[in-house]
Amino acid sequence: MAILCTVEGIMKTYNCFVEGVHVNNNEWSYVIEPDFFMSNPASAIRLKRRLDRGDDSDLLDQKLVLGRIGLASPQDCQKANSAAREACGVWAQRSRKFREQIVVAMHNRIVERSQEYIMSLVNDGHPRNLAAWEVSGVIAGGGQGMFDVLSAFMGFSIETPIGLNQVERRPDGVVAIVLPRNAAGANAAMALPILAAGNSVIMKAPRNHSYAAAWLFHEVILPVLDEFKIDEPVCQFLCCHPRMAIDSWLNSKEIDDIFFIGSSERGKELEIECVRRGIKPILELSGNDPIVVWRDADVRNAAKAAAECYMGSAQICIVPKVAFVHHKVIKEFLEYLRIYSLNYRPQKISKPGSFLAPVGNSKGMLDALELVHEEGGNLLFGGQRLNDFGERDKYGVFFEPAAALYSIQTACRSHIVLEETFFPLLPIVNIDERDESECMRAVEYLLRLTKHRLRMSIWSTDMSFCKWLSSIPLGFGTIKINSSHTEFIAGLPTQGGRGASADVHGEANYPFLRTSHLEATVWRGIVE
Repeated sequence: MAILCTVEGIMKTYNCFVEGVHVNNNEWSYVIEPDFFMSNPASAIRLKRRLDRGDDSDLLDQKLVLGRIGLASPQDCQKANSAAREACGVWAQRSRKFREQIVVAMHNRIVERSQEYIMSLVNDGHPRNLAAWEVSGVIAGGGQGMFDVLSAFMGFSIETPIGLNQVERRPDGVVAIVLPRNAAGANAAMALPILAAGNSVIMKAPRNHSYAAAWLFHEVILPVLDEFKIDEPVCQFLCCHPRMAIDSWLNSKEIDDIFFIGSSERGKELEIECVRRGIKPILELSGNDPIVVWRDADVRNAAKAAAECYMGSAQICIVPKVAFVHHKVIKEFLEYLRIYSLNYRPQKISKPGSFLAPVGNSKGMLDALELVHEEGGNLLFGGQRLNDFGERDKYGVFFEPAAALYSIQTACRSHIVLEETFFPLLPIVNIDERDESECMRAVEYLLRLTKHRLRMSIWSTDMSFCKWLSSIPLGFGTIKINSSHTEFIAGLPTQGGRGASADVHGEANYPFLRTSHLEATVWRGIVE
């Protein structure tokens, strides 16, 4: 790894890694100090554009450049495909226990260096507490405990008088991962279980906001592979425009799976392209997670869970995006929600306690607030533009957390309610039918109108209601009952689902299982 000195200390340079070597094409994506980016976005963007163009003659005079990521060429993408196919043959021959041992070592390294991991995410513009939450998810979703859970899915063997009948899980082969711009650093950790399954991996980071993904690759994955003396390039790293890498993969016979993390619109288009070429698509797409709060709920904690919508200004997929609230508790729910929304205030994103993020699409947020009124909703609170001091500012990059109230009738035709929004705006639907059975039917109807199926939260102490709602085959990847919507649970998948949130074969997503398959073997006539 190369490093450059700046006036302030060390500016890290992370190159692409292809065919087992670091590749330097002298094209870079620079990383600007995030608090400066937040408080002076126009100046920060001008600085980054100038540096990315190659005008870096006065780089040493800058105190605001944290690092740079090398960019890949089309030739690098093609070389990575061939190298991954060759490496896969060797890697898959290694025992599963040995591969798991290596991946557990990577996981332990993440735990040891978790604060560095958190700060790498902050360097990508993630608020400090949000970054800590993301790293907690990586830690909860990996390690030896995860492999203990997965052991139940590995297959079985049956001894017979004439031989052995065996069903075992086998790797798909070469898996290419497209990391999303809003969460590249955390999702890069999906490479670990995919490697453990016996696949070789090509990891493609976005051109911007790729520092944490590069950190994880160069500071965790590569060093651990070296320590175990793994010579084959079983994991490679690219940073480039997504279309460059995806076109290379779609036109290659070396790629078995494309693991795409991004928008539903783009993911569904890619799914069709993959199937036409015989490539397995694995999609982690948008979310519009519902939280259902019933008449007997712990309303205070339900509202606290619903306020998790404002984490990262709702610019992540697995936070609550819509609340369906029983009319008997809605007044109390709204009072608590307003109180808990105050916990999400603008501040420097590198500061501990920061959860609210700058809104990347300010116009989209303003349009969404207008749409609330057009659709017949009622904006209850929030929606003001704020600067990083929490003051109202028409040029502010933050938005005050907002909530809007809808009736069942207006919700049924509301874009804000039924589609994913990437803004700190929580639509709340008042379930106010005359009797309980009609309220239940209304909730089921509204849930069926929504297309996204990542997580659903249910808040009720009534076992029969919870069993009824959770047993409806809606296709959610995770259902949480009387629990924080965003808390990660060790041993359980952090993502996955069906509908507009995944490919047609979507389910709760264990990357080890999604990038492998069952294979039957009949053993006869073997002499040991």
